[in-house]
Amino acid sequence: MIPSSSLVYLVYVFAFPLSSRFAVASVPSTLLRFSRKFSTCDSSDVDITDVTNRVIWAYGSSAPEGEGSGSGGVGGHVDRGSLSLRLRSGGPPPYPSDEPINSIDFIVDDVTITPDDVPSQTFQFEGIMIDNGGEDGPQGTTSYFCRGINATHLNDAPQHAIGFEPIITPGNEKKVHHILLYECPGLADDPEAASFSGNCWADSTPSNIKACNFGNVISAWAIGGEPSYFPPEAGMKVGNGAKHGGYYMMEIHYDNYDSATFKDSSGLKMLYTPTLRPNDVGIMYTGALVGIDIPPNQERYDLNARCPWGCTANVPPTGIKVFNSLLHAHTAGVSVRASLLSKFGDYKASLGTEDYYDFNYQTPIPLDVTIHKDDEIHTRCSYNTMGRSTNTKFGLATGDEMCLTYLWYYPEISDSARCLFANIDNPTLQSGDSLRSIVPEPTEEGLLPIGICDANFFNFASSDDATYPVEYCERDDTTPVEIEKWSVTGNGDDVDLDAQYDFKEDINEKVSIYYSVDSTKSELHMAIRADTEGWVGVGFGGGKMKGSDIVMGWVNEDGGWVSDRFAEGNWEPAVDQLQDYYNLAVYSGTCNEGDNCQWSKASANPLNEDIILGAGVGRSEAAGTLFGLFAFLFGLWLAWDE
Repeated sequence: MIPSSSLVYLVYVFAFPLSSRFAVASVPSTLLRFSRKFSTCDSSDVDITDVTNRVIWAYGSSAPEGEGSGSGGVGGHVDRGSLSLRLRSGGPPPYPSDEPINSIDFIVDDVTITPDDVPSQTFQFEGIMIDNGGEDGPQGTTSYFCRGINATHLNDAPQHAIGFEPIITPGNEKKVHHILLYECPGLADDPEAASFSGNCWADSTPSNIKACNFGNVISAWAIGGEPSYFPPEAGMKVGNGAKHGGYYMMEIHYDNYDSATFKDSSGLKMLYTPTLRPNDVGIMYTGALVGIDIPPNQERYDLNARCPWGCTANVPPTGIKVFNSLLHAHTAGVSVRASLLSKFGDYKASLGTEDYYDFNYQTPIPLDVTIHKDDEIHTRCSYNTMGRSTNTKFGLATGDEMCLTYLWYYPEISDSARCLFANIDNPTLQSGDSLRSIVPEPTEEGLLPIGICDANFFNFASSDDATYPVEYCERDDTTPVEIEKWSVTGNGDDVDLDAQYDFKEDINEKVSIYYSVDSTKSELHMAIRADTEGWVGVGFGGGKMKGSDIVMGWVNEDGGWVSDRFAEGNWEPAVDQLQDYYNLAVYSGTCNEGDNCQWSKASANPLNEDIILGAGVGRSEAAGTLFGLFAFLFGLWLAWDE
């Protein structure tokens, strides 16, 4: 006879699934999966570029009825946000590991940054006095900290730097705006400057420290950036043979947005090897600084700077190969483009395009472009100054502006560290020397060229000098979409997000985005999971809803609904006439805090009839049921034995 206590145990084991007998909270969740081409040739779609993509996401609390058509059919969001991703390049570049590698950390040593650590009211750039921070001067949110570095211990033998990695003090990720490492040979005979650590632009700052600023950059990192590794055929001279003699100056710009006092030990890790590579790496930067003057309340203001052919006159006959670029502006910047042009102004190649420039996500752009003698480099920066009451000018603060393109290339050429335009009314230096236009003739040793330009050059939005090639795209609606592993034809038990996608971004505790790319087919595969019973959506564009290409999905009593949409404004995005997303699937279910989900219902957009999904139980739920059956039989055996 079976005792009553055993009967109670058997009922408990059989009646309650495994997940219910352990303290693991489950929450309703919705999963949306899709695929799309990088470019669809649809004016209502936004291309997935090979640089920064601004991704927006949102979810609602309830699923719309039916297909959610009609005004207000979808309903408002519970939460939303945006992030910047290099979708086509994935994660950071691979670490070089086929040669002996040493490293040295260039960091500031537990320095204290206060709101009083601001640059002086004025500073000199190539002898030109710059009024820093406009009429009100620099505010307590901008600090520039410089450190002189003696690394002459590397001079024992020729060596090559092969990469740089950021070192950011935890908690200061939003305050370290950029880090620049300069060659600074002037410190060799100045012990005070070589050991200096302090405000870059104070009146008491050693002159040789100030002289290194805006000089020869050997590494540049900006907020949100990733490590930078050189290609295996190239390295940067350090140690014996390097023209800087082992002396450097590191500059860190802090955006002290809350005017707080804080400590920092950030900097750069330089990786170097005694195994010399075939080519020496050089860095040049071009664009505009002096004379930037952007009117207020401009929704889009284009500034154009041209590095003319005279600056590339000493490029060798075989050319120089550019393998990385970094585009730089401040908070008013919305787009930055760098282009390689012929001597006659004909477009040749892109040197980097950030159509959705993100000040908080600046990282090198991989390139494979050759610059030849007499080529020109054109940089266009576009700004939005809506809400600003005064003109925005060149300066050191985050609220001031710059327009720069950094280029990493090989083989290194001399006297080509920079090529900048200056836009000033009186082209006369403080010393009385005139600014020189860039010319093909060799310049005096030690002097670097500065271009001067008519003021109107900075104000036009389009002309023959600043046009870019029109990219034509032709749709082929007759080619059937190839459905492979990304199609979901089961009942939800084949969903394994970590295995099926290469990258994962945990937005917060409730939202995660997964993605993979197939470069051979120019395809992006993506999924978004949110803790909600309502709709979920993800889009591509400028980081805001207006102008974004959006895919939305939900599950209700009538099934699953997914659609390709476009947001004309800050209201419910309209369904596209051309549905260019495929391999569509949307699931409802529950997920526990361990990210283990049970998808109890899965359906596909009826617009994609190649995918038919039905209801069922997920893998975790099925496993729990099998365990319960095993426990029931085991308990029955125990009870019978009594």
